[in-house]
Amino acid sequence: MRGLRRWWHDTAGGLTATFWYLWSGLLINRAGAFAMLFLSLYLTGVRGASEALAGAVVGAYGAGGAVGVLLGG
Repeated sequence: MRGLRRWWHDTAGGLTATFWYLWSGLLINRAGAFAMLFLSLYLTGVRGASEALAGAVVGAYGAGGAVGVLLGG
């Protein structure tokens, strides 16, 4: 365990707090995007929505993300 801790300190110990804030935000963002994979299963299985509606909802999320990237940079 000490070797792993030493390796981690040598590898990432000099990174600034700003980096870690940005990294944490990115991790949370990507975890939310991963959860979108299961949205269609939830909508069709639990909520009883049609496959077409589930596809439209997930597609709208993707389109909104694309527009957000274009507007936000």
